[in-house]
Amino acid sequence: MLRLKPLILIPLFMFVITPAMQADVYTGLAYSGVTSGRKIPGLHVALVGDDSRISFISTGAKTPVYYHNAWQLGFYATWNPGDVLWGEVEAGFGGGILHAVRGYRDDTDDEYERESNTVYGPSLYIGWELFSNVLITLEALYGVRDSDALRLIFQENCVGSIGVRF
Repeated sequence: MLRLKPLILIPLFMFVITPAMQADVYTGLAYSGVTSGRKIPGLHVALVGDDSRISFISTGAKTPVYYHNAWQLGFYATWNPGDVLWGEVEAGFGGGILHAVRGYRDDTDDEYERESNTVYGPSLYIGWELFSNVLITLEALYGVRDSDALRLIFQENCVGSIGVRF
């Protein structure tokens, strides 16, 4: 039986409230470095207003012995600094939060050893409109996470995506 996680409702909620907010919706294919190594694909959905942006990114990977899922939510005040080549550029500054859940096991018969962490802090956004309503975006979250080791409390996550705004 298919079970929907509560976080999957965030993009659906964003589509429902868009007409009330008079905002555009951005939907794109994202690539994230949240696994601290390989880039993994994900979904990027955002509500885009005249001078603000609410962004949701979901990404994850799974093998027979490992899984890693992450969800990032960002709020930005945005402005248009100008054009680059033929496309308009949009920039933003705000805050964000990222929650990651991962598990590992030595053998497929073993139980997963699970752990999770949450990162929150300032976030930057830049988007470049290549063609009419086709954008390349980059979001970077620079945050503090819950860790016992002082050298491990600072963490960043950068997400690039390409998608459409409608």
